Amino acid sequence: MPGARRTRAASRRGGARRSKPLDALLSLLDAHGFTLSSFGTGINEERLVSRLASGCVPPAYLAALAERCDPEGLPLIRKAMESAEARSARSTESAAAASTGTAGSGANGLEEAFSLVFDSLGEERPGQLEMGRAVRKALGEGGVALIEAGTGTGKSLGYLVPSVLHSLETGERVVVSTHTRNLQDQLFRKEMGVLEAALSVDAGAARLLGRDNYLCTKRVIAHASSLAGETCAPALAFALFASCADGGTLDALGALPGGFDPRSLAAPARCPMNACAFAGRCPLVRARAHARDARILFVNHALLLTDYRQGGSVLGPYARVIFDEAHHLEKCVIENLSVKASREDVRRILEPLRLSDARDDTWKLLSHELESMKIPGSPKSLRKDIARAARDLEKSYADLFAGIRGVLSAGRSARSMRTRYVDGGETFADA
Repeated sequence: MPGARRTRAASRRGGARRSKPLDALLSLLDAHGFTLSSFGTGINEERLVSRLASGCVPPAYLAALAERCDPEGLPLIRKAMESAEARSARSTESAAAASTGTAGSGANGLEEAFSLVFDSLGEERPGQLEMGRAVRKALGEGGVALIEAGTGTGKSLGYLVPSVLHSLETGERVVVSTHTRNLQDQLFRKEMGVLEAALSVDAGAARLLGRDNYLCTKRVIAHASSLAGETCAPALAFALFASCADGGTLDALGALPGGFDPRSLAAPARCPMNACAFAGRCPLVRARAHARDARILFVNHALLLTDYRQGGSVLGPYARVIFDEAHHLEKCVIENLSVKASREDVRRILEPLRLSDARDDTWKLLSHELESMKIPGSPKSLRKDIARAARDLEKSYADLFAGIRGVLSAGRSARSMRTRYVDGGETFADA
């Protein structure tokens, strides 16, 4: 009935009247098993337009799909296109203004800052202030502070308050590294909000995750295109849902209908980054750019060590770092900055050179190369010589590993023993 249709179109969610375009897109998502849970109950046209304008899928691609299968929702997608264009213009202006701007101002003294935080939280923690003084001194003088504090001290704000003050006053970036994702979420989503509200400052905080936590725009579009059959409605529904993933992360995307594994949509290990045609929409490219501009940056130990290994190309320059959950740091260093070699690795590398049938493709290619290089000797004799050398090399490595195992074991099982070697602190010293 026409009257019933008007009632549904004018339904309310979160106290806001829903338009026909919004109803059309939400109905499309519902029909294909997608729920925009990240919006809670407050979804409205303005919020959806904002999310689509900044999402990982270009609004122009969404509009092209909508023109074919859901024209009722097209006006809302076109608004997202206009909003995206306006945002692009504003971001260019903001970047120019930021180059001449300052970090801002806020509470100057450490005691004053903690007093504001204590008032905000409704309790005073002397141990937190004591820790803050130690961290502030280390940050200011460039020293090292090794701090252990009991439960209830408030360690997070104990180092976040002096970090924010130091960054605001000096312009230096402070990187906060944790081991677990839960602590990182707590610091970024909860503690920083409390601190910024109490001090009335914008700390310029950001969080950066590893690349496999972000959606790849190219892969998202490829998967959406693969869903388009007789109708492109499934493709549009998926593309809309992916574009609404907050921050373009796999966590925000969540589970997908039909048991499809969302990990196949993650940024690849050999991502071309800015060289990609979709770099302007790429969540990973955006996150890294935002991270490089952040004054307080939250990462995990593994990502920090990856940045160290790559010469600072991931996080950008910084001079101050705070390690929370530092008792995991040694293990992370071993996992991320070590080179592992085993007897099995050597055997696998030399496997193709073992004596085998002369008709084997590996030996055919090798014989061809040897002939082109005009190396003296028949292919058969050369093949035997190379195979013999490979066997001798493998045996020498087997003897080497057996000797190392014998020295380290000293009558015990090497698998159950850990040995730390100290080289005077030069292993990870800067060149």
